[in-house]
Amino acid sequence: AIILFVIFGLFETVAICRLAKYGTFGEAFAFGEVYNDIKQIGVLKLIVFYIILACISALISLVLGFIGLIPFVGIIIVALVGQSFVLLFTNRAIGLLYSDVE
Repeated sequence: AIILFVIFGLFETVAICRLAKYGTFGEAFAFGEVYNDIKQIGVLKLIVFYIILACISALISLVLGFIGLIPFVGIIIVALVGQSFVLLFTNRAIGLLYSDVE
């Protein structure tokens, strides 16, 4: 199950990138093109990228968890700034990875 989760996770990420680039669902569901994009980026590069991204996100989330322990103010800081930063960081990293295609 974990192997299938990794495979479909790679396909999902590249399909979302294709949807953002071309603006049509047809391009996102073109499995042959998604597979070609994955081959262009490199499967090993994608897997290593996700491992590093998960480690960085976990570290940032750990720091945000400690900030969230501050009553009221900490929760607001984490909700408004911290989670937004992690989301933007993750999406920017994926976008930069996909920019290697073509």
